Amino acid sequence: MTESSDSEDDADNILQQTVRDEKDEQREKEKNDEALKTLNELHDLQKEYHILKNQYEEILKEKMVVDEQKQKALSLKTKVENDYSSLMKKYEAEKAKKQIVPKSEEGGFPLMMVIIVA
Repeated sequence: MTESSDSEDDADNILQQTVRDEKDEQREKEKNDEALKTLNELHDLQKEYHILKNQYEEILKEKMVVDEQKQKALSLKTKVENDYSSLMKKYEAEKAKKQIVPKSEEGGFPLMMVIIVA
């Protein structure tokens, strides 16, 4: 009976070990499945990151072009304002000269014109 009992104990131990091994294998498979899922998610996130990074770089390039155009426009605006101011000063000076120039008594022409013509 001892041999039978030992055989049963051995069989029971083998069965318990097999059940433990199967549970361990199942846990290992679940861990591997979860790791594979996480790896796939990471891969998808990397793809999305690269797409967004490329879009960001394109937008940054466009912004640089716009900033450059804005700077050129501001420079042109400043030049136009300066030119306008200079022309207005010349106009005002010419206007003032014409008001000061006395008319000749004979022909009514300004003395300056008489001198230039003569």
